[in-house]
Amino acid sequence: MKIKIFPFASIALLTSIFMLTSLNAAAAIKIKKVPAIVLTTLMQKELEGVKIHLNNFGPKHGWSWYKGNDSYIKLPSNLGGNTSRFSFPALNKFPYRYYINDVNSGRIRVYANPNRFFNVRIPFEESGIEIKGMCSSKNVAKNALCITGADRAAPDIHISGMAITISMTLKPSADKRSITIGSMQAKFQARTIRIGRNCTLGQGICQPLGGLKQVLEREVSKRFANIIKTSRIYSAIENGMRPTIQRLGIRRVLGVWLSRGELLISYQ
Repeated sequence: MKIKIFPFASIALLTSIFMLTSLNAAAAIKIKKVPAIVLTTLMQKELEGVKIHLNNFGPKHGWSWYKGNDSYIKLPSNLGGNTSRFSFPALNKFPYRYYINDVNSGRIRVYANPNRFFNVRIPFEESGIEIKGMCSSKNVAKNALCITGADRAAPDIHISGMAITISMTLKPSADKRSITIGSMQAKFQARTIRIGRNCTLGQGICQPLGGLKQVLEREVSKRFANIIKTSRIYSAIENGMRPTIQRLGIRRVLGVWLSRGELLISYQ
């Protein structure tokens, strides 16, 4: 006697087979932990020696002290040794114009955010006046204070705690045998912005320069992130982590994320 299987029974049977197959596949996925310091140490070593120089203040020409193409980001030899020059725009706050004045990066620090990102923090040295204010015209009708001198009337600015932080996620490498950088975002930070003593000479010029932070973030942070994307840091991290992945017996990396100071690597 033949047993007839009705359509709804066939669907139930196929569903059961699919669920069993899915469970077996899920059971084959495993997770191993690696201390985050393994990767932060590697990244610190690779990025050591990155230099950023910011300047657009130079000799006077007319009523401008703008010097173009005098800012740069220099990579160490292990990342190619390239120097990328760029022009940092002056900030116009009529009747003044503000220039960034010989600002240099300090030592890079790489650290892991407890639950999400690997961060690369680039601080900037605090020495002298970071932002130089100058009058953009001596026209008395535009600003009577500027008649006393281009430098005397315009306030200078000191920025403390200035830094760029690049936050990175991770992903499996193309061959699934290591890990590398995933997404990347940049942010400019400053603890305080202090206007110089010249701001007592007139009204209005002591107001915070709202556009300054945006200019720094746009021109420096994003430019640095783009340079990192085209450098050897991706392959350096991938090749540097490969021996660790192999020692763990991981043949195929499926995913990687950060949790409580540890790298969690899923694999089959």
